[in-house]
Amino acid sequence: MEPAGTGTGTGTGEPELELLDPRVRYQVERARAEHGPDFDALPLSLTLLLHRVTAMLVKASSLDIEPLGLTTAQFNVLTVLHRAERPMTMTQLAETLSIRPPNLTTLVDMLRGRGLVAKTVSRADRRSFRVVTTAEGDALMADFLPGHWRFMSEFYAGLDAAGQRTLATHLDRLLATLHNGEGSAEIASNIVAAACDDG
Repeated sequence: MEPAGTGTGTGTGEPELELLDPRVRYQVERARAEHGPDFDALPLSLTLLLHRVTAMLVKASSLDIEPLGLTTAQFNVLTVLHRAERPMTMTQLAETLSIRPPNLTTLVDMLRGRGLVAKTVSRADRRSFRVVTTAEGDALMADFLPGHWRFMSEFYAGLDAAGQRTLATHLDRLLATLHNGEGSAEIASNIVAAACDDG
């Protein structure tokens, strides 16, 4: 394994990417050893880095919300409903959260059982349900969220404000291009489209 901070080639003629994470760097170097010096390590590097950051964020968030007795998925449902200006249909909620409707039904029913959300039949469409936070759910969020936002700020504190804005801009652009089908090779377009449909 290389010393920390050494670069890995991208195979594109661009300057080498400096990888500080030894686990990511090792995986990239193993891939280069297998596929040769012309192997473009950049997509693999991005994938591994995003996976590791996401895994750390999920684990840290789970620990942060642990006192609430909620799972991360339940917490996400509750925060979206807390921010909503009006009751949301189950379809709207599923699309916002990128959750399959059957899974969302289970989450909403669990939150209903704790008295944090209410689900009623829509007057406009009797086949549709609307979901809203209860007074208890709103009070829980109002009390908890200020500390949660401080936690989120600390999680990203390794980047200065300019770095955080740059990262947000690039991730937003990537997400938009994936949803618009831009940049995907034909061989991957169906896979990307299916992933976008599921969030």
